[in-house]
Amino acid sequence: MTRSLPANTRSQLLLFGAEDGADAAMLRRLATQLQATPLPAAADLAQWLAGHESAFLLLASGHDCLAGLQLAAQSQRCLGALLLSPAGDLAQARRLPFPSLTVCHPPQAHWPRLTSTVAFASAWGSRLHTLRGDGASAVGELRLLLQALRSQNEGWPQGEL
Repeated sequence: MTRSLPANTRSQLLLFGAEDGADAAMLRRLATQLQATPLPAAADLAQWLAGHESAFLLLASGHDCLAGLQLAAQSQRCLGALLLSPAGDLAQARRLPFPSLTVCHPPQAHWPRLTSTVAFASAWGSRLHTLRGDGASAVGELRLLLQALRSQNEGWPQGEL
């Protein structure tokens, strides 16, 4: 299912989670650059959803992906999600009612396994992308991916992810 906004309408960008680690730090850098609203806990996201009527896109990483998606999927205002190296109980993952992009690192010893990321993407009905860079270049790559995901839902021509 694709949700969309009228042309020239911007959605709010929400960074969900308080996880530590390189992936969470990478998303925090991206969120800071894009002036996303940080929501560290499920109660914060639930409160934001109750107090705002604007459409939103969700950013999450690691174990925060599952909790954030459970709340976002209950809202008709979620237009999409960018999920970096998801982790947790795969049995809890369900097909999402909005577009999503699941992103992972190339297989390396210090990053979560590619196979688990692929399994989450499949369960969510999400597109899968493997980062080509790391550090600042990965943040730039995530920014471009988010821009493509956002443009699909905000009345602009769709591009390839």
